[in-house]
Amino acid sequence: MKIQKIEAENFKLFTSNFDKIQDIADSDMILFNGPNGYGKTSVFDIIEFCLTGDIKRISDYSDELAIAKNERFENKILIADESKKSFVKLVLEDDNKEIEICYCYSPSEKRKGVSKENNPHYIFDCFTRTIKCNGETIENEEEYFKSLQLYDIKEIFDKCCFLSQDEHLQFLKTTKKSKAEALAFLFDVPEKWKKEQEKVSNQLDILANKKKKNCYLRELECEEKIKNDEIEKLESKINKLNKESNIIYEKLFNDKEIFWDKENVEFDDISYLNAKQDLDNLLYFAEHKKDCINYNFNRPYENLVQEYNSNPNISYKENPLQYSYMFISLIKQEQDLEEKYRMGKIAGSILQNIQDKHYENLNWTYIKEREWLNVDEIEIIKKQLDLIEKLKKTQGIIQKAMTSLRQSRDNLIRNASEAMDNGVISSNNCPLCGEPFSDRIELDRKIKEETQLLGQLSDNSVIQIEDIIKDIYNNYLKRVEKIFLEILVNSVTDETYQRLQDAKKYKIQILEVEHILEKIGISMNRNVNDSIEDGYNNLLTKLKESLIDISEEVKIQLGRRKFIDYYDRFFDKEEHNFISIDIEKFKNKKMYIENLHYNFYIDEMSKRKNELSNVQTRINKLNSIIKGLQAYQDALKAGIQEYKKKIISDIEPLLHIYTAKILQQKFNGKSIYIHSSENVQDIQFVNSAQDNQDILYSMSSGQLSAVALSFLLCMNQAYGADKACSILLIDDPVQTIDDVNMVGFVDILRYEFGDRQIFISTHEQSFEWFLRYRYSKAEKKVNVFNMKDIMLQE
Repeated sequence: MKIQKIEAENFKLFTSNFDKIQDIADSDMILFNGPNGYGKTSVFDIIEFCLTGDIKRISDYSDELAIAKNERFENKILIADESKKSFVKLVLEDDNKEIEICYCYSPSEKRKGVSKENNPHYIFDCFTRTIKCNGETIENEEEYFKSLQLYDIKEIFDKCCFLSQDEHLQFLKTTKKSKAEALAFLFDVPEKWKKEQEKVSNQLDILANKKKKNCYLRELECEEKIKNDEIEKLESKINKLNKESNIIYEKLFNDKEIFWDKENVEFDDISYLNAKQDLDNLLYFAEHKKDCINYNFNRPYENLVQEYNSNPNISYKENPLQYSYMFISLIKQEQDLEEKYRMGKIAGSILQNIQDKHYENLNWTYIKEREWLNVDEIEIIKKQLDLIEKLKKTQGIIQKAMTSLRQSRDNLIRNASEAMDNGVISSNNCPLCGEPFSDRIELDRKIKEETQLLGQLSDNSVIQIEDIIKDIYNNYLKRVEKIFLEILVNSVTDETYQRLQDAKKYKIQILEVEHILEKIGISMNRNVNDSIEDGYNNLLTKLKESLIDISEEVKIQLGRRKFIDYYDRFFDKEEHNFISIDIEKFKNKKMYIENLHYNFYIDEMSKRKNELSNVQTRINKLNSIIKGLQAYQDALKAGIQEYKKKIISDIEPLLHIYTAKILQQKFNGKSIYIHSSENVQDIQFVNSAQDNQDILYSMSSGQLSAVALSFLLCMNQAYGADKACSILLIDDPVQTIDDVNMVGFVDILRYEFGDRQIFISTHEQSFEWFLRYRYSKAEKKVNVFNMKDIMLQE
């Protein structure tokens, strides 16, 4: 596979379309000449970018300059004009197929300015790759790259294919370990070996790594320890039972059918353990009898002890005692408050109709039932209202409006007068038009004048209707209004009523709280002079003082041992039954049961010993397996190390030969050797097999450059020959080695890399002539591109 064409646009200094480098697939040597700064290195960047998706020196610069990945920048590197499309393209030829690899940048519609997207760390993410074969787009690009044997090109590119002019000594100057890591691709062991090594490692991890919870050996050893502990305890219990076997049966609970309290009971494992647990708990309760009684006394009150909560909307669940204290008075007045609330609602509705002069809407049935007006008075009012309706029917549109206006105006004046009396609104401004007046007297006088003026505009029907309404009010409804005002004064507000409804949801609980407090002489009645907070705190203090002190440890034990459940099951919640229990009787009962269960211990001992024997057998077998696996793992490691050393020994002769040819002599009578650690984790270059001093200490910069060139050629020869894209790129070698070294270098390229497509850049005319001369002698084709001429033509 050969490179046929290199193309770019809006990339670095190629602002327009750069497509002059083409038809080069049949060339043995492609030479870029011209002064510095005209794009020779940029062409190498295009090749590297297309093949690897990256430009290594750009990524290295970002790390070396310590550019943070969240740092923001104004512009993107590599792209000349961010508002335009940018791309790099490489066209390859392979068996009459034309393969096009293109990375393209498409500008966003709106430029973001300073952005993290412009960070050099992310520049290559801005480009999208497309691959075409004979003009058809490849969908699965990764699989296609594998089929071309280019899947690992990024890993080997800078070691086997490309020597950059500013990084030619970088590899030689890295640490021993870094060199080994950089050449890790050389030591790829066969996949079968890798899987086998991973398999053995995983097996050992599961079987023998005691740091892991699921380690099989650790589990077995823990099981062994548990079995030994159980056997030791069983032996102790059996010995004790043998010494104390003469225990007489005595029933503890005469009125209850308790399984373990019967005589000569046959226990199985579960029933024995349950009986033992019951007796252990009952013994503990008997030993802490007084604490148990106090615990039982405190229990209903301790749940109530909570500090004051300042939240006015506190719920019963948050603080039962405080909630009960706040609403007990409402609960006790429930019926009275609900009746007052109902009466207030009715009174408010009737009163509103009276004040708005909507007499036709009054609830006459309710007024009659309460005997606030008698039947005759109500009939008179209804006849007067019928007369008003007849007068309204005789009115024209204007007079109807006048009637409605006068009623609305009177209502507004009445409501405004009440507001002024209560100081809600100013008494110096007219409530109808907002005009200011010197005082209330002047305002009332002006309203009266305007009322008289409005009366002059009204006809007789309007005045007659108004007079009837006044008569109804003055003769009958005024006294009814007074009654309803008195009812409203004593009515219940909506807020109080709603609080009552909320409290009724917990009525039973609130009354229960009051009841249990009364048992210990504490009242929840609140002093009218106390705030809720002060009253509650006083109540809480009394409650705390009424509780009996019990140690925290005992309380925890009583909770864990479920004392309340036992108090119910065995003592029927009767304190005198509980007080009468005898500790010695419980101890004797426990020993009696243990004697009955002696055979259980014997059987358990036999089981545990058999289980222990099985566990120990498994441990021995497992240790034998682990030992074999470890030996196998060591053999695999040794084999892999030998494999890696053989790879180094295969490369070393080539490095030895190429270095000698380029330098034209051995260095101080010595050559170059590759020295590695036993496990091939460290690699360095030395000039003596016996001396491990690095060549950096003994060689000049020019000689080191020759070694770098030799190593590139060596790696390309050893590893790049089998790759589909056999290329070799060297950026300006004349900057790093002298003329004598160059002769040997060119001869190596000419005779030993004839099957490679070689790209070289230079700014030295003499080197170009020499290179072309030597290649022409070998009848090899050289394609020369003067980058200065190409760039000036654009």
